[in-house]
Amino acid sequence: MTVEDDFNHVGVLRLDVRSDHEKAETINELLSIIISPAFDLFECTEIISKVPVYGIERMDAFLKFGFEKSESMIEGTMNHYLYKDYWKIIK
Repeated sequence: MTVEDDFNHVGVLRLDVRSDHEKAETINELLSIIISPAFDLFECTEIISKVPVYGIERMDAFLKFGFEKSESMIEGTMNHYLYKDYWKIIK
């Protein structure tokens, strides 16, 4: 099942780290390993990832890596609930 929202046909990166590793430097290091090959793995030109407003270190890392906050919401395929706080990077 698919939905036609602003994030259709983009790669979704879920980045789960322990709270003691939720540091900008650690997250930036992970992004530097993951993002470049992810475009090919996801077969996309845009990648999104959740960056909640309370995730200051995560926000800092994503911003420094080149992600931008998206004002669009992603729609759940099963419940059609709208999810916010996604950031995007374009190849």
